Amino acid sequence: MLQKLLFSFIFIFFSLWVMGQNAWINEIHYDNYLGDVDETVEVVIENAGSYTLSDFQIDLYNGSATVLTVYNTKTLDAFTTGNTVNNFTIYYFVYPTNGIQNGAPDGLCLSYQGTVITGQFLSYEGTFTAADGPASGMTSTDIGVSESSSTPVGFSLQLSGAGTVYSSFTWLPPALATSGALNTGQTFGAATGPDNPTNFYATAFSTTQINLVWIQNGNSDDVMVAWSPDGTFGTPVDGTSYSPGDTIPGGDTVLYKGSAMFYNHTGLSEDSTYYYKAWSVDGSNNYSSGVTDDATTLKDEPSNHVMSFLTGTQYPGSIPLTWNDNNGAVEADRFLILINETGIFTPPTDGTAENDDTNVSDGSGKKNVDNGDEQYLWTGLKQSTVYYFIIYPYTNYGTDVNYKIGLPVPVNSATTTTSSVTAGDIIIVEVMKDPSDTTDALGEWFEIYNTTGSVIDINRWLIKDVDFDSLTISNGGPLNVPANGFLVLGRNSDLAANGGVPVDFVYSNLYLGNTADELLLVTDFLLLVDSIGWDGGPNWPNPTGASMVFTGIITDDNNLGVNWSTAVAREKSYDNTNFTGDHGSPKTNGIYQSLNGSTTWTGTGNWSEGNAPGFSNWANGAPGPKTDVTIDGDCTVDLDALTPASCADLLIINPKTLTVPPTKAITVNGTFTK
Repeated sequence: MLQKLLFSFIFIFFSLWVMGQNAWINEIHYDNYLGDVDETVEVVIENAGSYTLSDFQIDLYNGSATVLTVYNTKTLDAFTTGNTVNNFTIYYFVYPTNGIQNGAPDGLCLSYQGTVITGQFLSYEGTFTAADGPASGMTSTDIGVSESSSTPVGFSLQLSGAGTVYSSFTWLPPALATSGALNTGQTFGAATGPDNPTNFYATAFSTTQINLVWIQNGNSDDVMVAWSPDGTFGTPVDGTSYSPGDTIPGGDTVLYKGSAMFYNHTGLSEDSTYYYKAWSVDGSNNYSSGVTDDATTLKDEPSNHVMSFLTGTQYPGSIPLTWNDNNGAVEADRFLILINETGIFTPPTDGTAENDDTNVSDGSGKKNVDNGDEQYLWTGLKQSTVYYFIIYPYTNYGTDVNYKIGLPVPVNSATTTTSSVTAGDIIIVEVMKDPSDTTDALGEWFEIYNTTGSVIDINRWLIKDVDFDSLTISNGGPLNVPANGFLVLGRNSDLAANGGVPVDFVYSNLYLGNTADELLLVTDFLLLVDSIGWDGGPNWPNPTGASMVFTGIITDDNNLGVNWSTAVAREKSYDNTNFTGDHGSPKTNGIYQSLNGSTTWTGTGNWSEGNAPGFSNWANGAPGPKTDVTIDGDCTVDLDALTPASCADLLIINPKTLTVPPTKAITVNGTFTK
């Protein structure tokens, strides 16, 4: 009997432990207009002080049918703590720009000690079955609302309603974000009155009609629906019966009251937003707290085609397009551009949205462009090839899309040019992935070197890693790498903020991993010119406060860690006005580098200081082990035997001197001549 009681106690304790984590995903933001910013996940935990936060984990999932795996993991101890309301604590994490994927579908899960909390494998823009991570083998639940590239900056998807568990709340369309605080219309605590109806949605049906649907609560209470022109709703008075056409105190107007589960709101104006709220009503005319949604009636097809649809200067792998949106009475929401090599196009079909396809390797592609952009750069094109273009304005989205296809539809064509650039003409030679003088967001940079005797323009080239980071260089004109010269690309060009680095081009949407990461340089005609991939220590240097420098010659493989070392000095292109700590050699051949075949020493000073900020003893940068050196001044070697000075051939011009004090050393890998 004692064994049975003990077993029962253990079973009950285990059950309570499994069920005890009352936590849920409360708010999500992943997409917005003009570039995704402040992407956020918010989590609510009841009695948070009873747990170790690091036991809770958010995993972001790539829902693509060919992936279905985790692409980012964060434990809640990395989250920011927000408000605590009625013993419910809110935690949120703001991801880097484009840190959360944009769906169709993608998702996320909340787990505790590796087990997904019930109901917390969520997705947006569809469902999928996870292939790895805590949710492996589980099928996601679509939250039923989504964001898009037209979602206003500062909005998010949120749970609304009153209750103490996840199922008490309803996901709402994008609303003003509330990170760290109660969501719009959210209460942590027992709801008063009947439960709300669920799955309340407003959907545009036509230019004059919006359809409303819902599900009655568990008691099958009647539902009352009202509408408002501005989203302001009053509060129905308990005990009062309302009929269609009545005004609720606060100004909104009742549309419907009854036991049905849908209502069609007709006679509306084109391209206008209408706001709705639905309450459950019990037999005593007591009202629930209500749930809201809104929708915008559809637009007719655009009044006009674009004007001045032109091609700009052609390049080996890219052709720029420009146009005038030519907005009329009905403005286009977006424009669909088609490209191919034949000039024969099939018009798009109303009701069928066309997804972007910017990979033109098969000879065709398509791109959706927002109203107001009036330009697009096609890249990844074949050299010396004729391409044809056509542009269609359209209104609405998804299955409501409405294209203007009536003739004449603007068309154009252009021929790409030819490039002499080949793999290895530009190489990556220095990477500052983890500065100490400033933050990564301000101080990351990398340096490239032109191995040829001709200037190379890298404008329109692609810089990326093998995962999600990617950017197309858009300099507004040529971005030239000098013949046998350097160019520095970084996240910030302000010398007073970035560590004093002379940055030639500022980039975004690219992050240099402090452990393992990659950098790939790709031309606009998709030639991989150079790539490196560091591993955070086993085979590559892994410095903090110093750059990784390529120490080989231009014919050596710069994707081998053995050909890289840690910068040992702060060299002359740095600005020392505000910072003096980080080591590196931006825009110059640094100590132990051998990119320049030869260099000459003039003046008087120490070998390692001749290329430092404020010094110019080395005429062509400091030497490396494969650099020929001419001493035409008085130089003292100040490097010890563990890290000796080095060069290839060494020539000392009489009566100049090279002094090597005791305990100091130099390695001459070639011929010594005096």
